[in-house]
Amino acid sequence: MDYISLNYHIKDEDGLIIASINAFSCWQMAYISEFCVALKFRNQGIGSLLSIKLRKKQKLGATVSHTDTFDWRAKDFYLKYGYEAFGTIENCPPGHKRFFLKKHF
Repeated sequence: MDYISLNYHIKDEDGLIIASINAFSCWQMAYISEFCVALKFRNQGIGSLLSIKLRKKQKLGATVSHTDTFDWRAKDFYLKYGYEAFGTIENCPPGHKRFFLKKHF
């Protein structure tokens, strides 16, 4: 079993992290555990850049990638990159939904 940690960060001109993606790969599966872009830097292609960089690494050994997100977060972003929802938890947290997404390579 090869466990690979995949972590990428983008910093602004002052050296502050403005975007980050953290994932791991094991048993030919990749899991995105954290993915965020600071609000004022969204919709500028930064998330796409991190996603592309991560996908290149994941494809080295993973056959599937999976993650989870909430209805107020990045579900549409993942769908844009070919992920599909395979599960939902209703009312988690109260009044919201949690989505589980996957993508086969």
